[in-house]
Amino acid sequence: MIAATGALGGTGVVGVVAYHVIAVHEATERQRRVAEEQVRLAYQQMPAERRTEVRKRRYIAVATVREQNSTGAKSLMVCDTKTEQVVGNNVYDVDVEPKDKQVSKFDTYSAEFVGTGQY
Repeated sequence: MIAATGALGGTGVVGVVAYHVIAVHEATERQRRVAEEQVRLAYQQMPAERRTEVRKRRYIAVATVREQNSTGAKSLMVCDTKTEQVVGNNVYDVDVEPKDKQVSKFDTYSAEFVGTGQY
């Protein structure tokens, strides 16, 4: 189980939401490419103030395309905010879709979920 924290509904109130990583598997080239596109798209969509806030954190988690072997509600990958590149080659399938700004631990990375509304 992953315990995630984040502001609830833009209220500034921090809550804890728990979800489970159902499976961890090696990413396909397509999943890596889509995750990196999601990072760029997220940065384009967010206001400058939010972008600055996100970049203070070293890692973010973004949704990527689900493949035939994917299980759960979402497939996530961890990306480095400095390089805008995927970190490692793992895809994390989770049972509940994370909320924007939730911070979770994926292996050794603490990453804030940044949603784009896709995947």
